[in-house]
Amino acid sequence: MARAWLFPGQGSQRRGMGAELFDFYPDLVSAADDILGYSVREACESGGRLSDTSYVQPLMFVVNALYLRRAMGQSPPPDYLAGHSLGEISALYAAGCMDFATGLDLVRRRGALMAACPPGAMMAVLGVPVERVEELIASRGLTAIDIANHNLPDQIVVAGPQAQISQLADVIDELPVGRTTKLNVSVAAHSRHMRPAVAEFTDVLGRIHFAAPRTPVFSAVTGELHEAPAVARRLGEQLTGQVRWWQVMVALSRAGVDHVLEVGPGEVLARMWQRAGDRLPGPDRLTRTPTPAPRPAPVLAADDHHWVSALGAPQVASAYRLRLPYLVDALPDGVSGPAMLQRLAGAGLFGFLGTFGVPEAQVAADVGDLGTEDIRGRWGIELPAERLDHGRTRAIVSLAMDAGVSHAVTAGWAGVSPQIVRWRFAGLSSGGEPRRLLVRVTGSRQAEAFLRPAPAELIAQLIRSGQLDPAEASLARRLPVATEIFVQPEPGGGMSVSLLMSVLRATRDAGQRGPVGVGGIGTPDEVASAVLLGADFLVTGAINACTPQARTSEAAKDLLATVTMADTVLAPSAELFRLGGRAHMVRKATLFPARAAHLHDLQLAGTSPADLSAATRQMLESDYFGEPLDRVMRSGSGPNAEPRMTDVLARYFDLGTQAALAGRTEQRLNWHIPCGPEMGAFNLAIGDLGLADWRARDVDVVAERLTEAGARMLDRRLRDVLRRTGEFAGVPAHS
Repeated sequence: MARAWLFPGQGSQRRGMGAELFDFYPDLVSAADDILGYSVREACESGGRLSDTSYVQPLMFVVNALYLRRAMGQSPPPDYLAGHSLGEISALYAAGCMDFATGLDLVRRRGALMAACPPGAMMAVLGVPVERVEELIASRGLTAIDIANHNLPDQIVVAGPQAQISQLADVIDELPVGRTTKLNVSVAAHSRHMRPAVAEFTDVLGRIHFAAPRTPVFSAVTGELHEAPAVARRLGEQLTGQVRWWQVMVALSRAGVDHVLEVGPGEVLARMWQRAGDRLPGPDRLTRTPTPAPRPAPVLAADDHHWVSALGAPQVASAYRLRLPYLVDALPDGVSGPAMLQRLAGAGLFGFLGTFGVPEAQVAADVGDLGTEDIRGRWGIELPAERLDHGRTRAIVSLAMDAGVSHAVTAGWAGVSPQIVRWRFAGLSSGGEPRRLLVRVTGSRQAEAFLRPAPAELIAQLIRSGQLDPAEASLARRLPVATEIFVQPEPGGGMSVSLLMSVLRATRDAGQRGPVGVGGIGTPDEVASAVLLGADFLVTGAINACTPQARTSEAAKDLLATVTMADTVLAPSAELFRLGGRAHMVRKATLFPARAAHLHDLQLAGTSPADLSAATRQMLESDYFGEPLDRVMRSGSGPNAEPRMTDVLARYFDLGTQAALAGRTEQRLNWHIPCGPEMGAFNLAIGDLGLADWRARDVDVVAERLTEAGARMLDRRLRDVLRRTGEFAGVPAHS
């Protein structure tokens, strides 16, 4: 079944809330203090401001965020998110729709605008159906009261002027059943009395770019899943609209949720879920295909040997805290995000945070979300190629170093660069823990460069700029740049993995030591082959984009789960667009590869926006971008810069990526999904692994099934070899 995390809203506040968490997440608390201009800890401890809407709303958001940090480190990741009233903004933050600073500022403004509305009151009505409450309101002339929340069939919340709320309480107290409870709020939220705040709040929402939810979030206004284009509108409607929490719980139940975790102070929502009990409908089997129970992984007999678990290089297992010699490479566009890395760390495996195509603010938020002590040193970060953007590489290196990240992966094609060397050695002379650097290589020259110390001139440059001190430079002159390398098959052919492994073993045997792994793994055959080649560890990549923990849309995963080896193609790469590089991507059900090639041709031809023919311009506007090209050009260039075709065409990559991540079906023909042929090979192999439905492909389950199946395959082959050689030599097979 499925799990949901629920975030409480205003009304769940209490004096001392969050006290047990402040010391564990000082970065979040400090950031909140800076944004709000007062101490969150003191405000929660004193409790004096917890009845003032302008204070309680941002304080609740911060405390919910603290509970979220704890939940991410201690609990299995959720399948769905939802938030009650104000808590919905916490749920959207948890889903990655905005960063912490943006969410807190939004809530701060929301609280201030609501507090400025006419004073009002809210009251819970228990034991009386909503229809009966509506009748009482109408019959007693209490026309200024609105139904604010519909929480359960017999539990609602009303909002309105204090006097009329008191009159309604007296009426309900006279009934044979039913009771009322006044809420600790100073406004009539979710009612017409919030209308004075609507215009300004709508303006605030209009200035925020809400990313697509990485985990599905139910809207408290509609009871349906949020979609990125409608997030701002739904949050605006919530100001005066009814919170349909009962409808949300029904939708969660129909989605298969059977376990909820309240992420915030108190247990109001968890108790509400328990009270709903048998009244919830359960999974909707008419509209939802049940996820088949995964077949149990075949278990090796006691006398069989798990060859994969016995791969060499014990220093790799120690440095990465591995139960299996298995790493998950960074996936582009942040698809390998915190949820995936936390799941891997909890299973004794290791993954890297994807940073390519991800804004620096989002990378910082992801690093913050992964900053819990229990998984420190058990995840790494991708360092982008410095040749593409020196400033971005330096910023991410600085961010990772400041956060105490100890492991990184980078691409070997870009060569040894200053910031990569800085990552590896800066801070080591002062007693810092040595950082690991895993390098993805496609050729022997790349391997040789990273298995040697950094070039002398590069070290001298870092000394002159103050980025390395003499002691750190001394280490850089003696130690190799990479601590580990792995061989990744080159797009479009090139040197075979087996030949390249032979070259790498030769360089290692010649004194350029460092563990060597094999990447691009997608089948048990490849696992077995990597063992025979002498690999020290395995690395998987694209196959992890089709797992429940991948930060992309369910629609994209549905497509990836059907991809065959013929459904990917080499096309111009978003990463290497300006350099003419190519990368594998999905071509099934999308025209992105062909259209990207066309755009690349325009760039190579030196075409400017002014040179475009009317027909080409119309095609780009209608089929590629879905908006006037002038607007595309404004978004691709600076406000005062002359529009450049390179920027305009590169914009297509961004649009295609975002459409796929969000699952926007109207833009399906422009979906950009990086994916190599290993995804197709994996899909062909899953019949024996019990992973036909991608919802069963948790990243740790994929690791277990692949390595065990590879071990069994290798075992069978070796037993067959022994049998055959025994027969040839006249030795009984059982010997």
